[in-house]
Amino acid sequence: MQTPLLLAIVGLALADSLNPTSLAVAAYLRFVRGKVDVLAFVAAAYITYLAVAVLLTYAVGPAIRMGFKNAPAGTVPALQIVLGGVLIAIGLRTWTGRKPCATRPTPSTKSASALGFMATVADLPTALPLLAASGMIAAAHSGMFAGMGLLIVYVLVCVAPLLAIALIPQRFRGGAPIAGKIRLAGALSVLVAGVCVVLGATASGEAAVALV
Repeated sequence: MQTPLLLAIVGLALADSLNPTSLAVAAYLRFVRGKVDVLAFVAAAYITYLAVAVLLTYAVGPAIRMGFKNAPAGTVPALQIVLGGVLIAIGLRTWTGRKPCATRPTPSTKSASALGFMATVADLPTALPLLAASGMIAAAHSGMFAGMGLLIVYVLVCVAPLLAIALIPQRFRGGAPIAGKIRLAGALSVLVAGVCVVLGATASGEAAVALV
């Protein structure tokens, strides 16, 4: 395995790991629900993202790159506008679907796992570092075993900040009154909605400018 390629993959993964939506959700689960929920969220996000990375590198990615070679010039911006609209819709749905919480939510690993899957899928339109890493691994022709190793490293680096949130000591989680935790939950819900809308508007606006 080439060291420059590994360093490049780790660098892209570090950039990808600073995902405000996933970090906000993980913080909500840790401070409002508990460590087990964060771990369930991280496990679902890891499995989903690794599956997407493998498909992107060895199946979907090559087909997409081949298709885009002969596609009209406005194809990519048009798709970007559509994906931006999807992100905005997700953000608005998160905003309108939030509910006031009178008591601390009951921990549920099933709901946390589902949240990990949905959050990962929702973030895919903005996963440009993964797309770049996938292209680099495919171009290196280093073999399936080495490529899978790089993808595993990439996704592990991506979820490392989420695991760090899960390891926050219990005393920090329990120090705030329940009212403060409820307010935190509401604030994080608003943050998730805001990030989706901003990212969607930015992606759509950038693509619209490119089409003009």
